[in-house]
Amino acid sequence: MRIIAAGILLSLFTYGQSAPVAGSQTTIPPEVLELLIIKRVAPKLSKQAKKLNADLLVSVELDETGKLQHFDFISGPDELRQPTATTLPEWKFGPYTPAGVGVPVKSALLLSFGVGSRISKRGTPIVERDDVRGMLRSKPRPRYPDEAKMSRTQGTVLVKALVSAQGRVLDAVVMSGPDMLRRSALDAVRLWEFVPLVRNGRATVFETDIEVNYALQ
Repeated sequence: MRIIAAGILLSLFTYGQSAPVAGSQTTIPPEVLELLIIKRVAPKLSKQAKKLNADLLVSVELDETGKLQHFDFISGPDELRQPTATTLPEWKFGPYTPAGVGVPVKSALLLSFGVGSRISKRGTPIVERDDVRGMLRSKPRPRYPDEAKMSRTQGTVLVKALVSAQGRVLDAVVMSGPDMLRRSALDAVRLWEFVPLVRNGRATVFETDIEVNYALQ
């Protein structure tokens, strides 16, 4: 599951766990709310829900201490709403203190589920190894180095790749594997092409780990 910026929207569907915050509130952008998050709790999804590539848009209200007081589901599949409603109260937020004193706030979260829903430290979606195999469009075979053949070197090279919105490898680095096979694997992966990852209706850059296997006949 990942969180990305969402516009401030009025609630269309109420799934609150308690009464809304009383008194005046300050509306803050989602990117500011993101900075207040101290603890996230991923929902436990059913097998059917795990197959979904979908988003939940949630309006949230925090009190002056950062405690979650109320949330509304604005849009998203029912299969994701119930498990999220169970875990969202467990999230922890810090107080919003624009003038040194905490104030009640209202904002929005966009929770994304499915392929590319996990986010790297640089803020890029991560596509898991099992998922990225189905996204391959072109996969030139790596050359088996002569010195590796002579020494009977075999094994798996793990490559971390950054893929463009067009599906081409922008950058790649070897994470592990036999030294004799690393350059060959890196050169091959840089030529691979993928079906673009589409999130929220737009193709986006993503990261993934790729295993390149070498085995002598």
